[in-house]
This record gives sequence, C-alpha cells and structure tokens, in this order.
Amino acid sequence: AYCLQSRLALTLMKAGRFEEAKVHFEKAFGLMPVSFGPVESHCFGCEGIFQDDRVQTIALNVFRKVIDKQPDNPRVHYLVGMLLEKMKNPREAANSYRRALELDPKYYNCAIHLYQLLLSDFATVPEANAVYPQLVKITPYPDLATRFQNRTDLKQTWIDAQTPPPSPLKVPPLT
Repeated sequence: AYCLQSRLALTLMKAGRFEEAKVHFEKAFGLMPVSFGPVESHCFGCEGIFQDDRVQTIALNVFRKVIDKQPDNPRVHYLVGMLLEKMKNPREAANSYRRALELDPKYYNCAIHLYQLLLSDFATVPEANAVYPQLVKITPYPDLATRFQNRTDLKQTWIDAQTPPPSPLKVPPLT
C-alpha cells in the first residue's frame, strides 16, 4: 500500500536519510493513483507528504510518468492538482482538478478541492459557484443534497457539509 511506503519514506527523511527515502517516495507516489478513490483521505501520518520541495519534485516526476501511461486515470490528475496546490500554482492545480472531473464527473473529493481552490481567489468565485451544485449532486451522503439545496449562505453550508450525519451504511465492527 502507498501509505506504508510513504510512512517509511517520511520516517527516513526525518531521520536525515533522504537518499534512502527517495525510493520509497517513488513507490508511494506510483501506488497513489490506484489507491485513491473518489472519496478518500490520506492515511494517518501521510497528510503532509507534499510539504518538502525535494519530495514535490519526486512526486511530480512520478505522476507525469503515470499520466504518460494512463492519461485517462482521474486519480493521477487529482493528485497532481493537490501537489500543484502545495507548490503554490493554483491555476495549474485547478486545471488538473478540472481534468480529473472531466474523466470522472462524480469524483467527490476532487470537486471539493476544486471548489475550495476556486473560492480562494475573487476572480474565480463565479466558477466556484457553478461547481457547487455539482458537488451537492454527487455527495456520497444521501440526504445532504436535500438538506442544503435551498441554502443561500454558501460558506456556512460548506462548513456544515464537512460534518455530515452518520453514514447509512451498516458496517460490522472489526474483529
């Protein structure tokens, strides 16, 4: 799993052994496009994986290779968007998110990232407002769309949407 490789790489990097960490970062980034789904979160301890400039370079190189081999994989475009956002390149990040949503119009987390990114710049707020209905429509929480469809206070709606009601799925406890 990518999370094991990334945690190992982060541990090695923090221990000052970056050269050893590189191979594990490469493996982790190569696995991410097949590990992430339309609703995901980073594994515990991997949240800041794109913080270091050296790691960003590795990730961008690996993701570009994956795009060359799998140009229709929306997950890799989403990951590039996340990476470019960390690299302070919001325009290209938005383009990557848009591409991922073209490939998978129901890619919930990608829509969230695009929406939040577009809201961060006054010039792109109108586009963010256009993305919002799609986001409500594709939410994996069945009653969310009806709960928020008539709201006009979008900022508070978004805050409320980040804490949805309990899942309707019945999942047995882990043994």
